[in-house]
Amino acid sequence: MKTRTLTPFIAGIATLLVLSTAPALSADDNHPCSTHAVAGTWGFSLTGQLDGTPTLAAGQFTLDRYGNVDGAGTFNVGGDVTDVPFSGTYTVNADCSGHMSLPDTPIEYDMVVLAGSNEILFVSRDTSLVFAADAKRLPGSGD
Repeated sequence: MKTRTLTPFIAGIATLLVLSTAPALSADDNHPCSTHAVAGTWGFSLTGQLDGTPTLAAGQFTLDRYGNVDGAGTFNVGGDVTDVPFSGTYTVNADCSGHMSLPDTPIEYDMVVLAGSNEILFVSRDTSLVFAADAKRLPGSGD
């Protein structure tokens, strides 16, 4: 009799242990304004000024679900054209605002996610780097 009484108890404990070690899904994973929602590959265009010199750029970057960004672009600064790789981190808030930090460049951007997580607008936070950028999700690139 004692064996039968302990069996359900042990099974219950085993179930709790298995469930407690399973990865938890964040409530934000399905929110339209989250790192999960914007994960994928994006094309961007950038316009502005670097220390007063007209600057243009176009390229691609990839956002992952964990807040990392990697990309590259062709930058034209006053007629001097250079290919620039970049990487950094980003955050997305529940109100669709966010922040991107590219420490190697070094540029800090504020951003807003639009159009069902298919477009992102950026503005630089640096006084000598006056940039605005628009990024659109590339077709089929949802993470």
